[in-house]
Amino acid sequence: MFPDIWAKLAREGISVVRQKNVLRPLLALDAVIALPCFAAAVFGHFWQGAFFVAPWPLIVFTLGYYAFFAHTDPDRLQDEEFQQNVREQKLSLERKGGEIISDPIQLEVVSTPSLQPAQDADNMGTPRAGKS
Repeated sequence: MFPDIWAKLAREGISVVRQKNVLRPLLALDAVIALPCFAAAVFGHFWQGAFFVAPWPLIVFTLGYYAFFAHTDPDRLQDEEFQQNVREQKLSLERKGGEIISDPIQLEVVSTPSLQPAQDADNMGTPRAGKS
């Protein structure tokens, strides 16, 4: 009975694993590897250069991964709630038959209303003659 519970939890847990964004696991791996390596490079006396150089390829890979998703699919860099809200908005808009205009050339320009001039600078704050 006890192993069956663990097997069931493992199957359900693996199927429900969610990440806040696409970079979260890689950033956690960076922290797990880079922080001890840098600490060993600073405080250790053995192989300091190797411990200092070892995490840099992973850090560079993480930055490249970020740049790739920033260019191809920036929504995946956002958290799950944001992604879900975007999907819901797109679905509700498609159901209604509308479309999202994301091209700035197609957007209408909203002109600012004409402003009425305020009081003269000389009379600012003083009542006008004839009015009390």
